[in-house]
Amino acid sequence: MDRLKALLQDANIWCEDFEEEFTDIERSCELRKVFAKTPSRPVVAFPMARDFNEIVAMDLKQYKDQWILHMVDMWSRYSVSVLINRKKTSIVIDALMTNWVGIFGVMKALMTDNGDEFTSDELREVASILSIQVGTTAAFSPYRNGLCERVHAITDHKLMKLEVENSDVDLETLLFWANMAKNSLQMRNGYSSHQPVFGRNP
Repeated sequence: MDRLKALLQDANIWCEDFEEEFTDIERSCELRKVFAKTPSRPVVAFPMARDFNEIVAMDLKQYKDQWILHMVDMWSRYSVSVLINRKKTSIVIDALMTNWVGIFGVMKALMTDNGDEFTSDELREVASILSIQVGTTAAFSPYRNGLCERVHAITDHKLMKLEVENSDVDLETLLFWANMAKNSLQMRNGYSSHQPVFGRNP
């Protein structure tokens, strides 16, 4: 609710009368109770990236019978998530080229875990051709790619909520909605992920 309030304040449409309504909605929202989680303990570390598209982290998340490829800019936390039908290197490369490189250009480096789809010769060859450095985390250490894990966990959480309330909408559309919501809300230093990348919220 705090992020939604901040979004309305940024858009100059916030009214103090909304405060009571927000409180009522928050108390009566069954979804919020179902998906409530224990607050995490934040761990502080020096940022790895200093500019947009410097380092992009990637991770795969199984969702029912499909996979979600999450791509996260490690400076702005801007993320793009797409559905793929198989956990295969060629499909991952195609999704990366279509949904990130084709829009934002070639990143300087990629950060992934040690999954076969990310450590294959095929991906390293493409990275070599495009002069992209490829970094991987240690085995069985998802916290080493913690920023990506945390950001895509937010998107996954929003997707589950959207699916509960919009069962008649296809999964790809719901994933786009979840991404838009995550990128539009204040996430870091009082800014949304959209703002440092595009200069404004959509």
